[in-house]
Amino acid sequence: MNKLNDAIVNLKVEKNQIAFYFFGGSTIAIKNHEGTILYVDPCFSNSANEILSPLDYIKTDWKRLIEIPIEPEDVTADLVVCTHDHLDHYDVYTIPGIDKQSKPIFIGPSSCHYKLREQKIDEKRIVVLNPGNKKVVKGYEIEAFAADHTPDCIGFVLTYDGIRSCIIPEAKYSDTLKDRIISLKPVDLLFIGANEKYGAITPEEGAGIVCGLEPNIAIPVHYGLYAETHLDPQTFVDAVKETCGEKNIKTKILNFKETPFIYKK
Repeated sequence: MNKLNDAIVNLKVEKNQIAFYFFGGSTIAIKNHEGTILYVDPCFSNSANEILSPLDYIKTDWKRLIEIPIEPEDVTADLVVCTHDHLDHYDVYTIPGIDKQSKPIFIGPSSCHYKLREQKIDEKRIVVLNPGNKKVVKGYEIEAFAADHTPDCIGFVLTYDGIRSCIIPEAKYSDTLKDRIISLKPVDLLFIGANEKYGAITPEEGAGIVCGLEPNIAIPVHYGLYAETHLDPQTFVDAVKETCGEKNIKTKILNFKETPFIYKK
């Protein structure tokens, strides 16, 4: 087994709390007081390098910047949410490994459903979550909205024990998207990819969303895993401070893997 996975499994979370571990990129592990572990966009392999770098039209190597913290076969998960079918969000090496170990419920839009079926994941453990859908799975309410990065890419609001976390690993900015996100108020936490890579939200656009949504804490994600998608998260934090100013919205940069961020309502 793996010490980090064991630490997540053994972590005690109190009622009215929720715990988050960050693994770089958009990979987050979430645990509630009942012990239910949910992973978002788990990437625990070298698939991007091995699949993308040999392609003639790919000009970079997509090598991991950080070591693999947990091998897929060592991951304990009850739920796995994949927000879209790009390789750094739906890792085709990681998903079968997690399935072999944990037999979790997999949740995602139709594009991910197609890939899950391709990889022979049991249809009974697949929940299709397209933009506009709301599901309750193992006590978590998951409400999806269109993130506009791919045709069915989702962001979602995860609600448990009264704590509302808005999670947007990757999205394409528009005023319509901004209004869509702001309409989800109130939220306690916002996890947002704002790295401006491949047409994604810029730090300044992300800061504008923060000002309108007014979460208790805004947390950048989608950095630190590949050079191709990395932007110093401090850039987002600085943009929030400059843009939101007098609103005094808190920001937080999460540590990689070891230390959980525990939020208390």
